[in-house]
Amino acid sequence: MKLGEKELGVVVSVDANEAVVGMYNVTNGASYFIDGEEVNGIKVGAYAILKQGRNRIVVTVLSEKVRDQLNTINSKEFDNRFHAQSIQRIVKVKSQGVIKEGQFSVTSSTVPMVGNILVSASSEDIAAIFSRGVDEEKSVTIGRSLMENQPIRIPINDFFASHIGIFGNTGSGKSNTLHKLYLELFKSPYGKDALKKSSFIIIDFNGEYGNGTAFKGKEYDIQLYDGENKKFPIDENIFFDINTLKVLVKATENTQLPFLMRSLEKWQSNREYIPMEIGLLKKCLTSCNIEYINEWRNVAKDILQDKSKEVDCMAVLNTVKSHNNDLEFTRNGRNFIDKGELIDETKYDDLGLKNIKSKLEDRIKSFDPCVSFLTFVKFQKIYDAMYGGMQLEWLKPVVGRLERLVYSIKQYAEIKETDECYAKGITIFNLKNVNAEYKETFALLLSKMFYEKKKITDSNWVSVHLIIDEAHNILNSFKSTHSDVWEDYRLTTFESMIKEGRKYGFFLTIASQRPADISPTIMSQIHNYIIHKLVNDKDLQMLENTMPTLDAFSKSRIPTLGKGEAVLTGRAFGMPSLIKVDYEEYSRPDSDDVDLVEAWSKKLEVSK
Repeated sequence: MKLGEKELGVVVSVDANEAVVGMYNVTNGASYFIDGEEVNGIKVGAYAILKQGRNRIVVTVLSEKVRDQLNTINSKEFDNRFHAQSIQRIVKVKSQGVIKEGQFSVTSSTVPMVGNILVSASSEDIAAIFSRGVDEEKSVTIGRSLMENQPIRIPINDFFASHIGIFGNTGSGKSNTLHKLYLELFKSPYGKDALKKSSFIIIDFNGEYGNGTAFKGKEYDIQLYDGENKKFPIDENIFFDINTLKVLVKATENTQLPFLMRSLEKWQSNREYIPMEIGLLKKCLTSCNIEYINEWRNVAKDILQDKSKEVDCMAVLNTVKSHNNDLEFTRNGRNFIDKGELIDETKYDDLGLKNIKSKLEDRIKSFDPCVSFLTFVKFQKIYDAMYGGMQLEWLKPVVGRLERLVYSIKQYAEIKETDECYAKGITIFNLKNVNAEYKETFALLLSKMFYEKKKITDSNWVSVHLIIDEAHNILNSFKSTHSDVWEDYRLTTFESMIKEGRKYGFFLTIASQRPADISPTIMSQIHNYIIHKLVNDKDLQMLENTMPTLDAFSKSRIPTLGKGEAVLTGRAFGMPSLIKVDYEEYSRPDSDDVDLVEAWSKKLEVSK
């Protein structure tokens, strides 16, 4: 026998990868001192070894029971008598893998057999199990095993080059785990190069990472966008995408969407469009349609509204009115425009169209892309009504929604074409102060922006890691206050990311207190999980349905986990493990529970 090992029982029956072990007498200690070291005894969840020739089969204890041999088969319950040698202990175990030559591996090639001897797992065995063949240099440690107190190594390649899910109720330690994972990665020997060659994007709904202490360190800079002090940079190629716009402005398929598509195409081909709009005005004048003229004047006034002195250029145009199916305007007396006839140059001069054109061009040059596009759409509405057989009333709703969208977006974001959007290193987008109606919009735009960029970027941008805390805010599968089109677009976008992202080097890390609210498609594509305490049956059922690596014992422990305790499972690990994540004391997100006693005990500051 090896040092630190004790024979405990023998396999008496086998069913697939599970075995029943008849235990020897006096083998129910919580731990034993063998060869000068303390070894864990047999208890549910503990590791043990089945000896099979040179193989050492690693098993976990699933259950245990006893049988009193002095009771008859007709006895309904045990009596209170104790007789030496009367109690027979029976343990059920499950095979998890094999230790060969000091290396642990998950395999189905070796299964328990009747007669295999069950022995205690030595410290050497435990170390092999938890090392999992992981190179210490190419791993990070975030905590220790709950029962064995062994360091938990997270393999960098297998874990971070995957989609990661971190789940747990409020106060279970979920935010600390999310932060600890990446903090240890950045502190690893590969951290500096990772920050130079990859992007780590944090979408922070609650402002936990925008406090200046999370990921604090001298080795790297953090870009923080909060929508107020520093607006979110949104690539205009993402915003001015017809599939995005139609969803954001809720454009109807038959009328509003074709109009929006035409407008976008024309604006993108000619952003200096004022000469074209002066031409439109001339057509409105010669048609003598006062409704179109009024619409044109309103758009022009919107452009010039904050320049009161420049509105004077509109003075004559504002006098144009209908008169006996023709038009009249006032400029040194009454002037007439005959319906259907071209306006001569004198009339142009009288109307001041050259001056209007010049002033509008000057103002348009100062507009950001959003306002420029909105203004063009307002003019295009008139054009489509005049030449496209549209009714102004059909188009006004979508133009109104676009206007509300543009000015809401402008509060928090800059829509522009710039590489600032795609900086390497750590970038935090703090959505705490964003209007609730637009939090999901920004989360979607930012996520799509980085995903689309990574799909076409060169090899110098090694990977993008999109980290979404409180992910149920954007990845929920149920209908919200948005339209069905929005819901379909949102879910399709993120499902595409998680299905195809790996081949582009794009990886999602999501943290949520409600896994049941997240799309099942997204949940099923997650590769590695860290699960803190969850008590809701729907959440537990979702995990069971979407996590092939979660065994019955691990699932049973999830509702009883303490703060910071978690189940670690997934493709990067041979088998599920119960772990205790280290608490990060100093550099940490702002996610601690409120200390009411301390808060109530503080003296109020008297304002002077």
